[in-house]
Amino acid sequence: MDFEQIRQRYAGKAIQEWERLYSTPIMRIEYMITTHFLNRYLPNTGLILDAGSGPGRYAVDLAREGYRVVMFDLLHEMLLIGNKKSPRRKTQENVMLVEGNIVTLPYQDNSFDA
Repeated sequence: MDFEQIRQRYAGKAIQEWERLYSTPIMRIEYMITTHFLNRYLPNTGLILDAGSGPGRYAVDLAREGYRVVMFDLLHEMLLIGNKKSPRRKTQENVMLVEGNIVTLPYQDNSFDA
């Protein structure tokens, strides 16, 4: 996998990616379905890894619900949008930004609750 190609494809598109899940009715349905399953299957509390988080639409939602979330993405600009979109200090405190390659996650097994 060529990670430089991925970086180039998404460079400068952090805002577009943040807005993507609200851009069309179909995308809003995707967002609602994913949110439904996150609510159904995640533990009630805990530390969540959002690997390939992009700008963190789901991570911000989870942080608002009280989860601690690691936003993990290849592009730093994506992570910064998620941080800016966290409107409350408490939410920002629940989100950790980590730039990296998903193929070589820097975590031990069982580091996260989900």
